[in-house]
Amino acid sequence: MIWKPTYHSKIVQLIDFVAILSSFYIALLFWHIIDANFQKNFGSVYFTNETYLITILLSFVGIYIFKVSGAYSFQRFTSVSTEFKIILKVVIITVLLLATLLFITKQGNLSRTYLFIFFIVLLLLLVIIKATMYIAANVIRVKGGDRKQILIVGSGKRAEDFINIANANPNWGLDIIGILTTTKERIGTKLLGFNIDDETDNIESYLETHKVDDVIITVSTARFDKIRTVIDACEREGVQVRIISDFLGSVAKKLRADNVFGMPIISISMVHDYALQQLLKRVIDIVFGSILIVLTFPLMIIAVIGIMISDGRPVLYNWNVIGHNKKPFKSWKFRTMVKNADEIKELLSTKNEMSGPVFKIKDDPRIFKFGKWLRKWSIDELPQLFSVVKGDMSLVGPRPVFYHELVKYQSWQRRKLSVKPGLTCLWQINGRNKISDFNDWVKLDLDYIDNWSIWLDFKILFKTIPSVILGKGAS
Repeated sequence: MIWKPTYHSKIVQLIDFVAILSSFYIALLFWHIIDANFQKNFGSVYFTNETYLITILLSFVGIYIFKVSGAYSFQRFTSVSTEFKIILKVVIITVLLLATLLFITKQGNLSRTYLFIFFIVLLLLLVIIKATMYIAANVIRVKGGDRKQILIVGSGKRAEDFINIANANPNWGLDIIGILTTTKERIGTKLLGFNIDDETDNIESYLETHKVDDVIITVSTARFDKIRTVIDACEREGVQVRIISDFLGSVAKKLRADNVFGMPIISISMVHDYALQQLLKRVIDIVFGSILIVLTFPLMIIAVIGIMISDGRPVLYNWNVIGHNKKPFKSWKFRTMVKNADEIKELLSTKNEMSGPVFKIKDDPRIFKFGKWLRKWSIDELPQLFSVVKGDMSLVGPRPVFYHELVKYQSWQRRKLSVKPGLTCLWQINGRNKISDFNDWVKLDLDYIDNWSIWLDFKILFKTIPSVILGKGAS
């Protein structure tokens, strides 16, 4: 965007605050136009003092969501799709919070029609504002304004990749003014049309004689001595440094730098650490888990009676499994196998159709007739909803792991334990019994972890519903 850090980002935040706050009252105006019965009571009855306070509070919440989502930092590198995703997140969370607070405070005068109008108004207003800022910034940069002078340190593959990306995005407003190299023989040559001017060891003299806004380090951390020299020089000159590093690997999701009693500490998270989204995920688990327990309770009663008639007690199978960060916990499933199933399993080990530590065979003889019906419609898994509400599991997440399976896992496979296990995940909606290679199963779980978002959870849940209703993939 046009604005730079500090006070300019505060202006953007103020605009967003006014936009969110205004949306409450614009929606009220449209509701006044649509609802004839509302006209005689416009404003006074429907917006109480408590409602006004809620609108101000939620406007601040909206700004906070924008901030933690990165809307006010690294704006130069923001894409249209990223901006829209952030806007959609702000709008949905704000509407959900509004509905919740209106219910808690018993502000029943505002109907579901108002909430729908508010959703549309807020979405359109924020999209218009952000699109205007985005287009204005792009036009200004393409025409030569708000440019950044960039010095690249390194002349290898990562430097080439950065140059290609910068060239493909002229709206970023980056002017590459030079390249420094760790290879003396390359001085005086060109990289993708840009001059390789000097060695990295001479960066201090380069910064003294050139106006540089940002230094982009693309040197491998195997040459850490060179990186240290560059950072020290940039610190003395007050120039911002960005590192495109192989040190973080390909799966790092969040990087945080702290200074603890003078010691610089870098924390690298291998899973998404979106506190607000994680909180929302937990709320969804509790709310929807509780609702599903109530709705499916008649099915649970049928399951209990059917198991008792078919194979007697016990009705539940105690599921002692491993969860998030290798924490053991006890969950439950309706028993679908004969009582000595574990003993028979040893005799059937040669018939295992799944590669790796997981045991699966088609038409497992240990499953009694009523148990097959429970499995076909995934009714056997309903008791796990109590583990979801308790917090040991989530509605969406990788399958829980048995201890005897975990000890056979390869190192890369254990990363699936970095999140809570769940009732359903990508492996379920992709036809769990069609997957015979355990590695493919784990890759789907890791794909979920690497691309996690609330929206992905909803997508998986919506795709799971028809799979359960049609009895697909379960056995």
